[in-house]
Amino acid sequence: MYSKYFYLIIYLNILVNVKSQSTFDDYDDYDTQQQIRTEPLVFIRRPQSTEVTIGSNAIFYCSSSSSPIIWSKNDAPMGTSSKHMITSQYLQIVNVDENDEATYACTIRNTVEMKTTSANLTVLIAPRFSPLPDTYRLGLKNLSIELKCRVLGNPKPKIMWYKSHVNIRSSHRMRLLDDSQVLQINQLRNDDAGVYTCVAENSLRRIVASTDVRVQDPS
Repeated sequence: MYSKYFYLIIYLNILVNVKSQSTFDDYDDYDTQQQIRTEPLVFIRRPQSTEVTIGSNAIFYCSSSSSPIIWSKNDAPMGTSSKHMITSQYLQIVNVDENDEATYACTIRNTVEMKTTSANLTVLIAPRFSPLPDTYRLGLKNLSIELKCRVLGNPKPKIMWYKSHVNIRSSHRMRLLDDSQVLQINQLRNDDAGVYTCVAENSLRRIVASTDVRVQDPS
């Protein structure tokens, strides 16, 4: 009878040892899986800031061997659409307009960390008048008159004023205001009459508009 108990105890010890070894093996497998999941995040390619003209396409490259890419525009998540083409290698923006100028970021992540890299898109826009300057203005002698030349564009256009092909500089009577978008002529005289030309220019284009100014005595 005692021998039966002896063999039973030996059998139970063997079961406990086998179960313990199986548990340790499970833990080893779990540790290995965790190591795989937390492989260091590495960018293979990072996006570069770029400048494109309005109406063209822009492309940002970003890739990683350790994680899928998540794209965002000014911190807002992005998805594929008719405007945005997204692959594992790049983001393409089609038919760029002014609203596409932003910071674009690509993010990679795993269970323990996250990495982000970003680049800026600058949209180049040729100068345009908004609105068109007046073609004719009538001013009263000894009073003031303002000629306006409102221009949009990127890079910001440089504005210059001319009268009879002579460049106008700010003085006590003729003042250039609001980044030269306004020419103010004070204490109007008869010899202030003539054609005033506004020239706006950036790296893309040069535009010109003229205003014919007449001076008359107050009634």
